[in-house]
Amino acid sequence: MILPSILWQPWVVIYPEGRRYNPELKNIIKESQEFAMKNDMKPYIHVLTPRTRGFRLLATEMRDYLDAVYDTTVVYAEDNGRPLDGRIRVPQMTSWFGRRHTLHMVINRIPMSQIPEESQEVRSWLMERFRLKDEFLERVQSRFYEPSERVEYTPAQHNTESNGPKQPISIGKNHDGIDPGNHWKSDEPVEQIIAQLLSPQCPPRFVQLKPLGLTQLIPSMLVFFGVTFYWLFGFGWYGPLTFLGVAIFGTLAGELYVHYAV
Repeated sequence: MILPSILWQPWVVIYPEGRRYNPELKNIIKESQEFAMKNDMKPYIHVLTPRTRGFRLLATEMRDYLDAVYDTTVVYAEDNGRPLDGRIRVPQMTSWFGRRHTLHMVINRIPMSQIPEESQEVRSWLMERFRLKDEFLERVQSRFYEPSERVEYTPAQHNTESNGPKQPISIGKNHDGIDPGNHWKSDEPVEQIIAQLLSPQCPPRFVQLKPLGLTQLIPSMLVFFGVTFYWLFGFGWYGPLTFLGVAIFGTLAGELYVHYAV
């Protein structure tokens, strides 16, 4: 084990879904929902069904090296703070040029002592966290726009030991498309509305950060690309060679570390 030799407090970022949720990729969403129903779980609407193996491995192997899990949910919004319609793709990299967007970030700090130790219980815990995310996002969607599409789900439909017929449950509601004239208006600050929509497990406390302009990132970008450019072209023929060597070495070292550490 390499982990016991860690001398500093590590941070690990993990996206259990495996890929970003994109409402335009209907087949991916359908596969995710079918996978959930196949495993006798209520399908999610606004998030993909998480893959639990990686998180379970982290929760087991790094329990003694992590203080807490920070469960983060991001709601993309317009410049005025109004959340974007969940049926539209979130802003891409080029969308941030020329206009501003707002991000509502919900962060829950969960001490490691509150996370189960048994593998199957960790899996159920992670599924429940995504359930809370999904329900929160649907409350946001219903508050500012039309509710989401209905998803028919029959509980325990793959459980052969269940007795009696099962009644389907409708998750979400039908809609006739996005109404371009549906303009939300309210005198109440959006931040307070978002806080009211949080689940009881999340205290309604929020902090508003100052807007970040693209010009504020220019100094850091100049330093990063300047150093990279000088490394590649400022040392003759061995500049690109050493750059490539460091990149390959770092990749291989990372792969070996992950393989033998866990």
